[in-house]
Amino acid sequence: FLPGSGPALPGQFVYAGRRLDFYVGKGTFSADEVASMAIKAEHALSYMQRRFATELRTRVSVGVYPRSLSPGRGTRGIAYTYGATNVRIYYGAGEDQHNALVILTHELAHALQAEAYGKEEQSRADIVLLEGLASFISGEYWLSLSGAPSFHARARELYQAGYRGNLATLGNGSLDVAYDMWAGFVDYLTRTYVWDKVNSLYVAGR
Repeated sequence: FLPGSGPALPGQFVYAGRRLDFYVGKGTFSADEVASMAIKAEHALSYMQRRFATELRTRVSVGVYPRSLSPGRGTRGIAYTYGATNVRIYYGAGEDQHNALVILTHELAHALQAEAYGKEEQSRADIVLLEGLASFISGEYWLSLSGAPSFHARARELYQAGYRGNLATLGNGSLDVAYDMWAGFVDYLTRTYVWDKVNSLYVAGR
């Protein structure tokens, strides 16, 4: 249990967990639905902390808001890790709550990255490693979106479907595909090299 509270966010405060504080706005899931998601998010965070061998040291606030408040077209989640860490997801009432939970785990993974590498390093991380590692840290949660048994298998499936070439340019198309391929690349790095080398590459910012 982390003491204190995370940064105050807009909306109604609905739940305080072991490490996460949850807020909800209007036009999205109900307060009860967000409280239920919060419990699952705490379990997911424990899984990711073990997977990435990193723990949060300060509480993080989570905001759940309607899609109309999203900072960018199609943006479903965003992590603010520079300053008081908070993450926000954007969903309408009646949308898939498991999908929302998965996106939330991805954003919480960004908070773990900032904890592990430092906020300055996080702010200049290469996009492929930044997003690929966040999906990789989410592990089984992220894989549940595609039903693939592993990140390697998912990347192979996409490669055989014609998604090839420069990894960075994949971000100009479907972000779902890009994030899966980037996670597959990070999976390759972690299986091929020791973590010290992967970490050095990440903090290099290129």
